[in-house]
Amino acid sequence: MRPAEVSAATDLRTSPKTGRLNILAIHEMLPHPDRHGADLQWMQMLQELRAQGRSITHLARSGVNRERYAPPLETLGIRVLTPDAERLRFLGFEFPMTWTLEQLLKENKFNLAILFHWFWSGISIPEHYLEDIRRLSPDTFIAVLTDDQQGQREMQQANLSHYWADYERSHDFAAREMEVYRRADVLLTISEDDRCAFLRTDPSLRTGRMPMIASTGPTGLPFHQRTDVLFLANFDNPANRDAIDWMLAEVWPRVHQLIPHAHLALVGNNLPPNLGINVSGVRRLGYIADLSEIFSTCRVAASPVRFGTGIKTKNLLALAHGLPLVTTTVGADGLNLSDGSTALIDFAATKLKQR
Repeated sequence: MRPAEVSAATDLRTSPKTGRLNILAIHEMLPHPDRHGADLQWMQMLQELRAQGRSITHLARSGVNRERYAPPLETLGIRVLTPDAERLRFLGFEFPMTWTLEQLLKENKFNLAILFHWFWSGISIPEHYLEDIRRLSPDTFIAVLTDDQQGQREMQQANLSHYWADYERSHDFAAREMEVYRRADVLLTISEDDRCAFLRTDPSLRTGRMPMIASTGPTGLPFHQRTDVLFLANFDNPANRDAIDWMLAEVWPRVHQLIPHAHLALVGNNLPPNLGINVSGVRRLGYIADLSEIFSTCRVAASPVRFGTGIKTKNLLALAHGLPLVTTTVGADGLNLSDGSTALIDFAATKLKQR
């Protein structure tokens, strides 16, 4: 950390002396806010920055689904660049090279770069871009945004699976993420719990918050007219797959036996074709673009996640729509929930991750 640069960048962020703040935002892909919780937060950040009059260039390393997800950014006045052909070669993809990062940094004076951190494709965005930005644009203030403690999340999974490979991955992620955070000028977290956890590991980190916004939804139907138990998730996420597998095997059969007319609605991105297909009382709805109706017709949201850190977007959205929430201590992380008051928290389920 270079204190002089940090101080200058902080002044620049709060009151730019000349022109408007020019920001480079880099993500693995264009935000899919209707499919991924982390992308919803990323999109909220971009909308807020544009509302403040900031100039933004959004670089997505992967161009997946560009046709669908580039227009919302461009409508906001955000310049979109994707894919990064130069860096996708490490994944074995060959695309025509129409621009390079070096060219972009030379032609634009970016005051701030925000790099999203997640180990999507082996090498994270900060690992792939941070040092090149530092070398090619030394005056650019670099922020790294993470939505959870990635090493800790993998350790929780390892404590469930007891696989050596999972323990090795957790140590690898923990070491690599801390290296990234130390190299950045500031680490941005979504939850206060995560921020404090990183500071306990390294008190010298400079940290900040990039909180999520939860807009309240319509009132919906009266409780007696509602029906289903809602399980909402991005099914690409291993933590969500573990949660629904455990729920279908251990929890839902007991619920359905006690309440035969109850139904469990499986909603979310990439619902596996056979998940819950032979389980009584399960409704497979899959991807729904507008969740307002499902929030207004379900009686309760279930989030039995057994590993993970950071704010669970689905839980925040359920609460914002006035939907009662049943979750674990993992699912309650970062939300300041109180058992029996703002949620029902299953402590026994969470203990499984500690065995």
